[in-house]
Amino acid sequence: MMKPKRFVSIQSKMIPFSISLIFVVLLSFGTIIYQKTKDIVKDKVSISNINTITQIGSNFDIITQDIHDFSLFLIQNEDVCRYLKLSESANPNEVYRLQSNLQDALLNLISSKIYIDNIYIQGFNQMYISMTPKGTPVKNERIPMLVALKGKDEWFFINCPATTGSPGNTFPWSTPSTISTTPPICSAFSKSK
Repeated sequence: MMKPKRFVSIQSKMIPFSISLIFVVLLSFGTIIYQKTKDIVKDKVSISNINTITQIGSNFDIITQDIHDFSLFLIQNEDVCRYLKLSESANPNEVYRLQSNLQDALLNLISSKIYIDNIYIQGFNQMYISMTPKGTPVKNERIPMLVALKGKDEWFFINCPATTGSPGNTFPWSTPSTISTTPPICSAFSKSK
């Protein structure tokens, strides 16, 4: 026996077709919008990162320019030259006077710069001056190499406490190792040439 054919209206055929058509259009439109949005966000993040890196570079340029200016001031300062040329048998009053003058000058130099924690100057006569009790002495085995540099900069790492703002940190954002340089007479942070 034959089963009677079931009548299916056009409306019931159009509903699934319309739903699938709407789903395809929404899916393709959503994919396109997602890709465009992803590209726009990627471009914005790239621009933001470039701006951040440019700002960091500008900050380093400002810091190194300040250090350059400090170095020139120290090189031209007569008290610094006299102090570094003193012998161990020098008059203690003269040593104390020069140390006081140098500490005052160095304090004035670094008081407005939050990114400079200490200035340490050591002469070949092993006399040094530091703005903090805990300086970073130049080791004797490094002195011949520093003399050979003839005033050029050398990048090296010094170990610093990881705590922000603690003695020895060059920058408030420093990690346990901070970049520093050493010209022949003094330790300073500077851009290499």
